[in-house]
Amino acid sequence: MDIEGSDWRLGGFTGSAECGIFKNCVAYGDVSSTVDGWEPKVGGFFGESLAAVEAEYCHAAGGVTSASSEYEAGGFVGTYAGGMYSECSFDNEKNPGLNAAGTGELESGITGEAGSLVMANICEDYYGSHQYSTELTVDKQPTCTEDGSQSYHCERCGDKKDSQIIPATGHDWGKPVWEWSEDYSGATVTFTCKNDNTHQEMPQVTVTESVVREATCTTDGEKIISLPQPSTAEPIQTNRK
Repeated sequence: MDIEGSDWRLGGFTGSAECGIFKNCVAYGDVSSTVDGWEPKVGGFFGESLAAVEAEYCHAAGGVTSASSEYEAGGFVGTYAGGMYSECSFDNEKNPGLNAAGTGELESGITGEAGSLVMANICEDYYGSHQYSTELTVDKQPTCTEDGSQSYHCERCGDKKDSQIIPATGHDWGKPVWEWSEDYSGATVTFTCKNDNTHQEMPQVTVTESVVREATCTTDGEKIISLPQPSTAEPIQTNRK
């Protein structure tokens, strides 16, 4: 649930935390404050935290915005006036530049982490486990020469387990393309892979000649120019008179 407010003490879980123990709690939504005339005290989890508060394994997954140009919002708590924190986190990708606390000296207990890690923390601390899909997801597509990979992904946070190798596909060569020299004394052949046209092979070929009929003063001769076909080992022949 997203939270929007026009008064002070605005948080994704609660606005003002005066006392109490908060354990394995989550604030999922974005928090947006329109207050700009006084200190808004806006944070991703608490708006304000006082000395008698204890928070452990709590996480804020949303973005935090404040209309105030004088007071900073906090990624986790807007105004820190006391309290003890342990193993808490907020999304620092959605909140670049925000500290855990907008105002107040908060020394430890809350870390800014990538969104996927915050969601992984929520899976482990709030739900108690990951919710893995029953179907494999491809993480890396295989190529002709390199293996790919696939794994089971958590449907909430994207965590992965049981990674499996997808074997390289190997080359699928197309038909050979031949180029003859002008006098038919040599030739080159090029194979291009159907999977990736940047993969090409040019095997060395040897041209052989066999005379079918010798030339005379009045009649042409005839010879056969042959070279091996790399894909079938059958010779390709060209008659020359």
